[in-house]
Amino acid sequence: MIKGRIPSCRSGSAHAPPGATRKAAPQLHACNLSGRGVHFGLGASVHDWSDPFGRLFLQTLAMVAGFEANIGHQRTREGMALAKKNGKLKGKQPKLPEPARRSIRHRYAEGEVSLADLATQYSVGRSTIYRIIHGAPETPR
Repeated sequence: MIKGRIPSCRSGSAHAPPGATRKAAPQLHACNLSGRGVHFGLGASVHDWSDPFGRLFLQTLAMVAGFEANIGHQRTREGMALAKKNGKLKGKQPKLPEPARRSIRHRYAEGEVSLADLATQYSVGRSTIYRIIHGAPETPR
């Protein structure tokens, strides 16, 4: 949003910050606007990014952006905890059902087929067949 406006900023121009401040501060800081002679307008006042108020404003934008990110992370963790409590969050499910996995182990132990043949027959990768035969059993979390 703000990156599209920055190339049009020239020396002596004023930039009015967008309403959504979440991504504004890091982008503005990364573009070195004060070095390019670009100022920002807040109300009737025009400020330079390098003066004390400009630095305070930029730091405030960064603080708000960090706070919003932390709130989003907190909500995600709370939602996942609730889903897990209700039995809706089970993790990655096994590629093949248990009867097919038993059949694969049995057929391989008997020497009937190779890993590659089993992978082709069950439409999975050889690494999946290898994990079924040699690895720990895949169980939903």
